[in-house]
Amino acid sequence: MKAWLGVLLFGMFSSIVSAQTTYSYSGQNFTFADPPYTTSDRVTGSFQLSAPLPPNAAASDISAQLQDFSFSDGQATRTPANSVVCDFTVSTNSSGGIQSFDIWLRQSDTAAMGNQHSLEARSSTDLAGFDSNQGATGCGGAALNPFASNNNLPGLWVGGAVREVPALSLPALLLLVGALVLIGFRRRA
Repeated sequence: MKAWLGVLLFGMFSSIVSAQTTYSYSGQNFTFADPPYTTSDRVTGSFQLSAPLPPNAAASDISAQLQDFSFSDGQATRTPANSVVCDFTVSTNSSGGIQSFDIWLRQSDTAAMGNQHSLEARSSTDLAGFDSNQGATGCGGAALNPFASNNNLPGLWVGGAVREVPALSLPALLLLVGALVLIGFRRRA
């Protein structure tokens, strides 16, 4: 009985892994910066997908595939909890590495008298700043003041490496609970 239970548990736990792929971006320092930004600030960040991007993918919006993201410009950080994804378009090269990109994130939790933060990482320009209009929360046009940017200085993407994340399937979880209940009943008897 113990050998059978050991084999069953080994079989359940030997295949309880799913994959997650992380891509990381490091932009060039800003070449123009209104305070509070400085020319030492830059856009950095990363995003996670459940699988690697395919090789030679044409430019397409992958926002529906995002599992998580975090991008910062040295003054504010955009995450799913505080952002609207206005655009998240990427294309890949023959190795599946990011070749071109247009990522535009806006602050979603702007107070009525606050200035909405905007962060953009594009193939040729990074741009970040605060909307001069107060209380905005969407993806409409904005006049950023203050802002920071770099032109024609593309950043560097690394990633595509798969990281294993523990996960139990529903049948495996039900089988485990059943086995534990059975063991509990046998011990009482």
